[in-house]
Amino acid sequence: MDQHIAYLLAQYKAGRCTMEELSELQQLFESETHREVLESALMKMLQEKGEAHPSVEQALARVLQHTDRRLYAQSPLNELKSKSRSIQKSVVHINNRWIAVAAALLLCGTIGYFIWQYENQPQDTATVAQSSAPIQPASGKATLMLPDGRVINLGSNGKITTLDMVEETKDRVIYHLNDQAKSNIPQLHTIATPRGGTYQVQLADGTEVWLNAASSITFPTRFTGETREIEIQGEVFIQVTPHKNRPFLVHTGSQTIEVLGTAFNISAYADQREITTALVEGGLRVIDGGNSVRLTPGEMAINTRGSRPTLVKEKADLDRILAWRNGIFRYNGQPIEDIMAEVGRWYDVDVRFEGDVFAKRFAGEISRFQNVTDVLDIIALTGSVNIKLEGREIIVKPR
Repeated sequence: MDQHIAYLLAQYKAGRCTMEELSELQQLFESETHREVLESALMKMLQEKGEAHPSVEQALARVLQHTDRRLYAQSPLNELKSKSRSIQKSVVHINNRWIAVAAALLLCGTIGYFIWQYENQPQDTATVAQSSAPIQPASGKATLMLPDGRVINLGSNGKITTLDMVEETKDRVIYHLNDQAKSNIPQLHTIATPRGGTYQVQLADGTEVWLNAASSITFPTRFTGETREIEIQGEVFIQVTPHKNRPFLVHTGSQTIEVLGTAFNISAYADQREITTALVEGGLRVIDGGNSVRLTPGEMAINTRGSRPTLVKEKADLDRILAWRNGIFRYNGQPIEDIMAEVGRWYDVDVRFEGDVFAKRFAGEISRFQNVTDVLDIIALTGSVNIKLEGREIIVKPR
């Protein structure tokens, strides 16, 4: 079991946890059975960070506040800072149990935290006005569009009527290469997630595709010919089954990604100025017209749309890019409009900006499984923007 826990933590750290692995990890954190192993692993991870960082200190304070208000009331921030430093420097261990609990919650996102940073901004306390009904995070929702125009709501957890080669499990659909699929003429299917939905698809060749909110994939029920080709919109993570003589092609707009066997993330929402492709493992080539770039693991291609499109590559922040796969919002200096666009898609809410807030950039992380008001409250606590939630609309104003 110790090896399995180590595997789950390594998967999480690498940004490769499946939803099932993430759920299992959260259950382990909530259990007393393996606490000693988890504490040891988490303390080691924190010790490897070096000197204390303000985000760790504030996060500890936030977790302790949510976990035990009496303990928090007896522990001023400077005492919490000394606790944080004791973790980083391994000199003393003050209240080890609570530190381990905090560390677990920080890693897993069970409570969640978001240390938003904005230069020279006052840390005013603020809360977001509550909506009349709680707005929940995204869940497993998608539709399947057939060539004849029929639309099937996915979520039945079984064989889809009239489609024997398609099997649905929890939040996932599998295309089997059975006798029916081999005998039938391949059809183009489209699976789409709405705002507030996520889904996973296994294609007939074994390739795995994870769809973020407001995304879609169009693909054949089985691949024929010399290439395997799909089309995507929105954001997806793809783990391609290798096939030496049949390249895998991903189309989005005018851009094509050519791979043999690899794992990568592509973000191509229609309202974004850029299409970004980040490579996790393997190798691929991004092509747009007469321009192309080859990527190695840890690199990303940025394809800027517009009257003067450009295609360049640079180092990828995979921890941030793959955070959505692990159920986390994670940012490192992203502008407020990009952050709010992602929040809007995830919670299926609209966002309206009033005034000039577009120069503001933030960094931090919080669980995607929090209520939307919890996420917005943390952003408001920075004191750099005012946020109001009216029904299903978020209004962002400068302070």
